[in-house]
Amino acid sequence: MNKIRILKNIILIILLSVGLSACHYLEYFQQSKENYLEGILNLYNYDLINNTKTLNYNGRLFWIILIIFVIGVWFIIYSFWMLVNGLIKDKQIFKINVVYSFLAFLTGISILSFDYLILNVFKEIFSEFSEKIIIINYDSTYIIINFKYFYITIYFIWIILAFIRMFSNSSQIKIFRYLSFRYKIDDNEMINNKIVKKDIKNNSSRVNKSTNNLRYEKVSANFNRVYWEPEFKGDIILEAFELEELIQKYKETSSFKSLIVYSYEKKINIFIADENFSISLYPSYVNNIEKSYFVISLLSEYSKKLFITSFYKFIYHVAASLENSLNIVYLRISTQILKFKELDKKILNLFSKHLIEFIQKLFNSLRQFEISNYENYSECYKFIEIGREFYKNLTWEISKVFENTYNEIIKLQDEMYTGEYCEDLIIHKNDKVKTALDFFGLEYNSTYNEFKARYREYVKMYHPDANHSYTDEFVRKTTLININKEILEDYYTK
Repeated sequence: MNKIRILKNIILIILLSVGLSACHYLEYFQQSKENYLEGILNLYNYDLINNTKTLNYNGRLFWIILIIFVIGVWFIIYSFWMLVNGLIKDKQIFKINVVYSFLAFLTGISILSFDYLILNVFKEIFSEFSEKIIIINYDSTYIIINFKYFYITIYFIWIILAFIRMFSNSSQIKIFRYLSFRYKIDDNEMINNKIVKKDIKNNSSRVNKSTNNLRYEKVSANFNRVYWEPEFKGDIILEAFELEELIQKYKETSSFKSLIVYSYEKKINIFIADENFSISLYPSYVNNIEKSYFVISLLSEYSKKLFITSFYKFIYHVAASLENSLNIVYLRISTQILKFKELDKKILNLFSKHLIEFIQKLFNSLRQFEISNYENYSECYKFIEIGREFYKNLTWEISKVFENTYNEIIKLQDEMYTGEYCEDLIIHKNDKVKTALDFFGLEYNSTYNEFKARYREYVKMYHPDANHSYTDEFVRKTTLININKEILEDYYTK
């Protein structure tokens, strides 16, 4: 639940409770003719000489009626606010916001109408307080009882609505579908009427299930992205089982070894709209996208499969591009580049921004497809390719931060080699072997096994699992270990 959303609805409940208390006190003036007369005198200051009256601002009844008036006005303002908010911000639940807005406006108008009628009950100017006049007007106080029952009813209705509004957009969609008996909507008949099934011999699939022959295109010096290949050429009516095959194709992540190692036992979360999702494989594999608002809001199972297929194709290409680029740079550096200067967070933020834009475009396109009664169904395969431009823009932005980070690491390593960065260790500038031996605490007559043992000690000491943070000092130490290890490996093997 969103904290701001909860706070707003708690304020609504408090305001409604204040109104309920006002109803309770208002009932007092209806209990007897004496109380009714007290209310008249409590609401107005009478000038019997000039036969005039003014409101008694210190009277309890005045404040009760004023509180009820304020609540009525607040509901009307609240109704317009929800309508505008639905148009600008919460477009995902615009129809639900229209319902909320209508109920709030109706509630506000009803409260103000009752408030006006109650005021009229105590409004008459009396030239004399005869028993007959008091009885006649006292009988009209039934409106107070009616208002009390009306307010109790709307009080509980709005308590329920306030509780519902505390949930995420997707949860509200589910609740309203249950309330309107539309939770399980089966549009297969509608699709069958629009889509003429083609006979596919032996259910043979037209899907290329292989991802072994990916082509790459260079984005920057050290960042490549997977070339986005169209799944099909020409109009084609995809079967549901073919969409499932495409989903399974792009769910396969076993080849992303660098990303698997990085993601192991890490808790990574991402927000899509106002829904929180965990990530199983950094940076793009979002868990349970099938349960998101965007999927459950689509009417037909076929549209949902199109959405999920397009989604998985997009996130697969993002992960494959980053995996390939990591493998390129890890041939030249030993530093975990994703942790260096928080590159992982930068990439995740870029992914989140472009993912939301892509999902909104995909969702709106599929909703339009449904609203149009599934026109141009033979071109529905094109929904799978909607992510292409978002993917290109995203990988271009990732390549820039990736390249900058890589260049910083290379510069750091070069400075270490020349002694500019760590002059305290590079004592023998013209003898790299002696420098490396001194680093590990060895001598020229030390054996290769002694070097390997000392190297393992250093690796254990500065291993990432030893709870080291990726500070500049830590990166400097690990880089020195690997540089000096390479020098001694060459020395001992030659």
